[in-house]
Amino acid sequence: MIAPQPIDTAPKDGGWILGLVRTEINDTYRQPWAIVSWGDGAHFHDFGWYDDEGNRQEPTQWVPLPDPQPFPTGWTPPSGTIYVREITGEGWTCNGKPIEVPYRWIVYIEKPDGDWDNYREPWHEATVDAAHAFAARWRDKFGLPIVTMPLDGKVIPFRPAVPRQ
Repeated sequence: MIAPQPIDTAPKDGGWILGLVRTEINDTYRQPWAIVSWGDGAHFHDFGWYDDEGNRQEPTQWVPLPDPQPFPTGWTPPSGTIYVREITGEGWTCNGKPIEVPYRWIVYIEKPDGDWDNYREPWHEATVDAAHAFAARWRDKFGLPIVTMPLDGKVIPFRPAVPRQ
């Protein structure tokens, strides 16, 4: 049997471990051990240990999981640039009538190799102010720079297809 070790010695590489999680004496639904992985959780959470449903866990000790190991989560520390990019322009119409496009801006992390950071899901916002507020939360959390990219005035934005009758 492997002796549990302090949680600060656990690997933080996107793999899974078995973490000892404190339970309340009356908590009959929660087991003392949980399968957890290090990550930065959903959009607004801090770095920490999360179970496979994205719930934050606070293990105090850990042991490695037996083989076969689950697939790694794909988590890596964030790196690159946060982009606030305009994806739609003014004046959209459908069947000749003006329409409101609910998400005009996208916020995402572009890694140094040019790929999107697939672990941190892109976020859509209706206004540039809301997009910048979200990007600022990521900047504060990850320490990455922000670049804003409005639509180029010389580019015709994609327009939704109009069904022909």
